[in-house]
Amino acid sequence: MKKYLCLSLMILLSLVVLVGCGGNQSTTSDESNAQADVVTTASTVNDEAGFKKAIGKDGTWIIVTLNDLTFDEELVVEGEFRDKDIATNDLYRKLAPYTQDASHKVQDRYTITAPKLTIKSPNTKLQGGTFIGDIYVQANGFIIQDAKVEGNVYFANEEYKSSFDMSNAGVVTGVTEVKAGVDVVTTASTVNDEAGFKKAIGKDGTWIIVTLNDLTFDEELVVEGEFRDKDIATNDLYRKLAPYTQDASHKVQDRYTITAPKLTIKSPNTKLQGGTFIGDIYVQANGFIIQDAKVEGNVYFANEEYKSSFDMSNAGVVTGVTEVKAGVDVVTTASTVNDEAGFKKAIGKDGTWIIVTLNDLTFDEELVVEGEFRDKDIATNDLYRKLAPYTQDASHKVQDRYTITAPKLTIKSPNTKLQGGTFIGDIYVQANGFIIQDAKVEGNVYFANEEYKSSFDMSNAGVVTGVTEVNADADAVSSASTTE
Repeated sequence: MKKYLCLSLMILLSLVVLVGCGGNQSTTSDESNAQADVVTTASTVNDEAGFKKAIGKDGTWIIVTLNDLTFDEELVVEGEFRDKDIATNDLYRKLAPYTQDASHKVQDRYTITAPKLTIKSPNTKLQGGTFIGDIYVQANGFIIQDAKVEGNVYFANEEYKSSFDMSNAGVVTGVTEVKAGVDVVTTASTVNDEAGFKKAIGKDGTWIIVTLNDLTFDEELVVEGEFRDKDIATNDLYRKLAPYTQDASHKVQDRYTITAPKLTIKSPNTKLQGGTFIGDIYVQANGFIIQDAKVEGNVYFANEEYKSSFDMSNAGVVTGVTEVKAGVDVVTTASTVNDEAGFKKAIGKDGTWIIVTLNDLTFDEELVVEGEFRDKDIATNDLYRKLAPYTQDASHKVQDRYTITAPKLTIKSPNTKLQGGTFIGDIYVQANGFIIQDAKVEGNVYFANEEYKSSFDMSNAGVVTGVTEVNADADAVSSASTTE
């Protein structure tokens, strides 16, 4: 502690001397100014957590370490910063694992150890200490000055490599070269595990998803959201799954396999390139491409439009069928459910306009269809809701019919239609426009008032085995909480 107090006093004293000398005394270099100000404008860290925070996009332009640091995770230096945060200065970042005296002579040197350090901040300098691990450079102007890297330095492209400088006592024990797969990381999500892949393909993910090893899932996956190549607004919508690595000449090096029971494509112009997907793919968007890649399974399309925009002419392979499939079309705007929990959520006020079931469902509790929805969520459409316990082919011919069983189903959404399957139990209607079409109710249908009953329609192959009548209990439920 005494050592650091003395050092601080010496630094302050040197600043007083410099001010007293006015303009007649020049500093030896920009580094002299930077390091003299280290306590006032820099993040000085003593532990791993502080270092991680300081190198982030909300960190500081200079990061000083006062002891050795060791990480078992990858680190990223990101964000645009300036020396002393002065707007007129050029972009600049500095990692300074060392201390110095008032004469700017290095006193103590420290070591930072991590499996990987990625440099995304322009003009980042590593000075005065040692980094043990590999460094991946994704920005111009990286400098190693009076410092050592015990590992390799890889560059995303030749431009970044040509702007690299280690002429001032910089040492790299390994290679300094452009490396396959580094370039895609500049604007992509590079993932090593299943959790990372799931996050990256989501609506809040990235336009390109690069995998660096084989991935296996026991659950269905969905690629969703609208993205653009490199996130440039003027670019067309585009998404890319890239389970491969490549060299500086864009020649594929390693190919990886993604395995899942089902992959649904909802993002427009999604491309699968360079690797293999094992499982079935369901396409619900235009422009799906398989390029220099293989699907060990089937590719099903929600409609003919999506199928006609499909392209696998550039070395794409599908071992199964590529066809429009029954039941895929409804998934484009619907909630397709396989279990009771999913059905309950889908029929709620925060659910979906159409609810498709793909198997029989049984409940021991009362159900409520509520909320105002529109066919395909188009604002100009009339209010509409649909319960669809069935599947159909491309010609909309019913294939499979399912049964929903519950003691009571209350309809509060206007213009709700039950179509294609069977409901076992009593239905209580508290809204206009209830329809039973090509479906069966094994029970009674009760209406809260005559208006709701007069708007009821089961003329198109609808069947009710019990009564269809106004019921006092149904009316009470329309504005009250009914307790058994």
